[in-house]
Amino acid sequence: MSMFFERYSELCKEANSSPNAFARRLSISSGSVTAWKNGTLPRIETVRRIADYFHVSADYLVGNVNDPFMYVDNEKTAW
Repeated sequence: MSMFFERYSELCKEANSSPNAFARRLSISSGSVTAWKNGTLPRIETVRRIADYFHVSADYLVGNVNDPFMYVDNEKTAW
């Protein structure tokens, strides 16, 4: 399982939704969700849409950073 899918699943859980149910809201196929679970990364446009919805950084979703927020001048900022 990819870091992206782990973080995506956790964010969905926190929003009281399943990964597939949330994907349907964004018009993303269940096949895409299965591919993510198997380690495929989504297209960057999809990562950005999901990040925007959950107010986290795209870097957080794909595992580049561990903090879901962005910092500007040492101030924590949601996306």
